[in-house]
Amino acid sequence: MATDPNDIQLTEEQRQLLVQRAEETGKPVSELLDDLLAQPKRPRRVPREGVSMLDVMAAHGLVGAMEGPGDLSTNPKHMEGFGKPRGRTDTD
Repeated sequence: MATDPNDIQLTEEQRQLLVQRAEETGKPVSELLDDLLAQPKRPRRVPREGVSMLDVMAAHGLVGAMEGPGDLSTNPKHMEGFGKPRGRTDTD
């Protein structure tokens, strides 16, 4: 079900924010809206305060997405060869 753009209602706060942004940028409100609609869709931002990296990764389905040891930092064996080339390189 599509919304008719003529039926969109803004709160007073939304109107004030549009006016404030227009004054800050020197652009008319219609141009601000054009810019907003032309932007590529971005993932929703998560507020930084009080949100851990674990929370963000879990929200994106990345927690538990890989197999392997739980914590590589606890066993130096997992760091053996780190930073060294594997096999042949173009400079061999």
